[in-house]
Amino acid sequence: MRILNLLFLASYLLQAAPPTPLKTATTQILEAYDEGQAIDSLPQPMVTPKDRPALEWLKASLSEALPRNPFPKGGRFHKEAEVLRALLQSAPGGFDSRLGAFKPTLAGSHAALWRWGQGHARRGSFSISQRHQWEDLLLKPIAPDVISGLALRHALCFALAEGDEGRLGALKAIHGDSLPNFFQPFQRAFALLGGPAPHLYLWSLPELEPQELPLSGLGTRIYISPLDLPAPLDATWVVPALTTNLSSDQSVLEGAHLSEATAVAKQIRTLSRKGFYAPSRAPLEALALFYFPIDIRLSTAGMITSIHMGDAAYAKPTP
Repeated sequence: MRILNLLFLASYLLQAAPPTPLKTATTQILEAYDEGQAIDSLPQPMVTPKDRPALEWLKASLSEALPRNPFPKGGRFHKEAEVLRALLQSAPGGFDSRLGAFKPTLAGSHAALWRWGQGHARRGSFSISQRHQWEDLLLKPIAPDVISGLALRHALCFALAEGDEGRLGALKAIHGDSLPNFFQPFQRAFALLGGPAPHLYLWSLPELEPQELPLSGLGTRIYISPLDLPAPLDATWVVPALTTNLSSDQSVLEGAHLSEATAVAKQIRTLSRKGFYAPSRAPLEALALFYFPIDIRLSTAGMITSIHMGDAAYAKPTP
């Protein structure tokens, strides 16, 4: 009987707990998405009945190619969801007009729009003007912070890849005050274009022999990425440490640093590949090279001609 009473009390307390505000629940889900968690496996935040469709729309938008519309027919949110679903199914020729007319208000609409556009950008099916239009729509003040942060990083990565200082300046003029931490690093990365390749202290893979050399000494294409993002075969692969971060003033691998380096070397040998290991991320971060993968192209004279970082490194050429 005592156990039954305790179970009843626990059930009552759960039912009596105040519902989570929709904005809080939305932020929790978006942050989990940004961290790479599976949306379907997340516990459902307890919100009020009137907020449930908006939360269902958000989760569907983050996990389904064509998110189902959970809103009652006839309402403005149902209409917004249907307009977005039509956009997601439209052919490239209809992007411009549909994007120009769409005014998203729901977090789920922004999330679905982000995933849709990211896919088109990676497939190279956006023109540059279409990509800018999509990015700018997600950078409106009404967009959730997580989505606007992803969109701004995307826009800056592509501006860097294209060497488009005009786009960098336009984005900074509008968003520099509200999102200042994004711009200073990218300005450092822009400063690398056209200049000599920096020197880095690296260890050869799989031999783990230390050497300091300019990136230009590694060839005309350098690909900096972790083991789960293998470099193309025509590029020199630089694998950054992920679980440890050796101080840049140290030149000896030992303890946890040696363990990670040894594990990386073993995996590289298994893949029958060669490359280099960067046990310290500080020199890369000082150059604003921190969104992996990073695809750096150099001229035969050793000058950096382009840097494709993050989303821009995944993308096929823009038509």
